[in-house]
Amino acid sequence: MEHLIRVSADPAEEAVTLAELQWLAPNQREAIIHKLSQSPDPTVAPFVPVAHKVAEFARSHPTQAAQLYQGNAQSFAELNHWANVVAHCLRTQHSIGPEDRVALFVEKSTIVVVGMLGILKAGAAFIPIDTQFPADRVEYILQDSAAQVVLTTRLSAPALDSLHAEGSTLVFIDELPDISLSSETGELYPDPSEEPAPDHLAYMIYTSGTTGRPKGVLVEHAGLASVVTVPERRDHIEPGVCVFQSFSIAFDAFLYEAFVTLCNGGTLVLPGEDPLADLAQAHILTATPSFLAMVDPDQFPHLRQIISVGEACPPGLRARWVGRCFMGNGYGPTEATVFTHFDILEESNPITIGRPVRGVTSYLVDHQRQLVPLGVVGELLIGGVGVARGYNNLPEQSESKFITNPFGPGRVYCTGDLARWLPNGRLEFIGRVDHQVKLNGFRIELGEIEAQLGGYPGVQQAAVIVQSDRLVGYYSPASIEVESIRTHLKKTLPRYMVPTYLVPVVVFALTSSAKIDRRRLPPVPELQAAVPEEGPEPGAKSKYNPKTPEEATLRQVWAQVLRRPIHHISPTDHFFQIGGDSIVAILAVAQCRQHGYKLT
Repeated sequence: MEHLIRVSADPAEEAVTLAELQWLAPNQREAIIHKLSQSPDPTVAPFVPVAHKVAEFARSHPTQAAQLYQGNAQSFAELNHWANVVAHCLRTQHSIGPEDRVALFVEKSTIVVVGMLGILKAGAAFIPIDTQFPADRVEYILQDSAAQVVLTTRLSAPALDSLHAEGSTLVFIDELPDISLSSETGELYPDPSEEPAPDHLAYMIYTSGTTGRPKGVLVEHAGLASVVTVPERRDHIEPGVCVFQSFSIAFDAFLYEAFVTLCNGGTLVLPGEDPLADLAQAHILTATPSFLAMVDPDQFPHLRQIISVGEACPPGLRARWVGRCFMGNGYGPTEATVFTHFDILEESNPITIGRPVRGVTSYLVDHQRQLVPLGVVGELLIGGVGVARGYNNLPEQSESKFITNPFGPGRVYCTGDLARWLPNGRLEFIGRVDHQVKLNGFRIELGEIEAQLGGYPGVQQAAVIVQSDRLVGYYSPASIEVESIRTHLKKTLPRYMVPTYLVPVVVFALTSSAKIDRRRLPPVPELQAAVPEEGPEPGAKSKYNPKTPEEATLRQVWAQVLRRPIHHISPTDHFFQIGGDSIVAILAVAQCRQHGYKLT
């Protein structure tokens, strides 16, 4: 109210538009721009490419473990050597260099980081593609990115056989010759002499898009080199510290966790056949709240740091971990290089996304892109060295989302996230201005799913919402078979974007503007009940009674990790169609192993 009174009491000498009205007094505006919006640490780290940092550590600590996978350790010297082999092959045999693009299509193992580093050492940009993506999405990414080379393995390559990726050459990383040893000196193959410039492209990662197709975010070396030096993460990682890697390679948190660990001398732990045993070796875990909620703190006493990312951290989850170890809350969009805000979570304080990290600025603005006062909700704009180049082949979207900084030098990214400044100078995340959501850390545009659902032959109307952390798709006419639509979606969308439930609707309720009224979509009954700890609720009828102890155990595990009523689970259910995803599957496999069952 004081800001409205101030504006009303201080009429301008000349007529101004609403967009030109300043809600803040000059001293308040200056305080927000130069204090709140800036990182507490205003320094910018000198530019050193991440591949250079890893190579330096390999020279000073050659035998130190860089990666652990399936009980085997890969040293920094071995990691750097194989990355050099990849770089040599790309440069000499395929003429790959700066601004060229190389797709990485490999299974999750130590070979992922070898490929990423090798591509960067060649001067090119990597494009990580999850091997579990449907063929249609993989084909689109390869065509849209114009990748000259696809770095893959013999194990993963068959999934590419049916794709039309003209202009892309397959290179099998697991069949590259060992050219590292000199017959005279016995030294490892040398690091490339040329290094990338700060504005060279480092990687392109695809996120969900509103048009029904994913969009490639172009991130430069300057942003990647800066974010791995952020003190909030760097100061907790040193030789001997193990960092567990829980993300898909197509999620930018994977590459960030990998590089922030390796650039600071830590050891990256990749989940293998027994992920809980692998996690037991780790000292640091960065994961989504959905993942953390299924991890028992008592089983992992060696964890000394927990970072919650990708989703809002609920107070109950914080209560489970605070007091046992250091816990932080991280935030950052792909378009601003992964990690832009951080806060330490303490029991007595509000849960916030904190302050901008080093090299980052943040502003909250109204619809007219004027700064809003403390306590007022506004859209978050992020500036700094990590702001991406833009979206690949999408000039209009790039122009609307990446704009000239209205309050300082450079550009800012318009996140579409809503937040407000609290009196303690921290940012409280409020929500979104559109239909974008985050589930299990994956950023999902509901419009992309709706476009695919509505594109199925015969579908006239479609809507997708989130209920109880599950995607629910609605469509009409109701006469179309659910399973035929599900099959279509599985061919065009990654598994984490296929709705858990598909609901046929006879007639959609509409708003006064003749749009689908999302608030009046019918609820899914199975999502209305919490998972009971001891069997079904009184009077609830079970879908199925287990016939063997093994079925009973598996049913119990599924109910626990899927957070579903146990009496709703039967042996005919498909794990990924009733709420499962790759993260939940890791925990399901691990819990089955604890009961003596090995799932393949």
